[in-house]
Amino acid sequence: MRAILFVAVSIFSIFAVPAQAAWQYTNWGMSPTQVQKASKNAAVPIGDVEHDASVKLTAPYSTGSFKFNASFSFDESNKLDGVQLKLVQDDARELIGALHNKYGEPANDSSSPDGILKALLWRTKTDVISIMGVGDALTVSYRPRVGSDGKGL
Repeated sequence: MRAILFVAVSIFSIFAVPAQAAWQYTNWGMSPTQVQKASKNAAVPIGDVEHDASVKLTAPYSTGSFKFNASFSFDESNKLDGVQLKLVQDDARELIGALHNKYGEPANDSSSPDGILKALLWRTKTDVISIMGVGDALTVSYRPRVGSDGKGL
């Protein structure tokens, strides 16, 4: 009886949790102010350095042993539409392995045969995750999965 109850509760919990289009403490479509608040003010405006105009905030981010500089990009309506994580320490191979473990085999792997240039892409129901880099200089990008009409797929 306990086993049946456990299975029933497990199945219910899978369906009871709605899929969220988000990255960590953010949700796609948030304003810069909302991202700052959600980050507990860890995300700060980018200074006067030259950068992609859509990137408005940056924050340190770590998970497990990985440390990153996170950049938050916003669309023309000032809504969050991407997060880029630049690896600042650790082994790129470990990071790629961790993403393989989390998301499975990539939908596309255009990395060079020698492994120096890395270009991998995963798709979930709500997001597109990609890695681009050379050697251990990697950037992981998270973007919402949207169609040309601006609606989710």
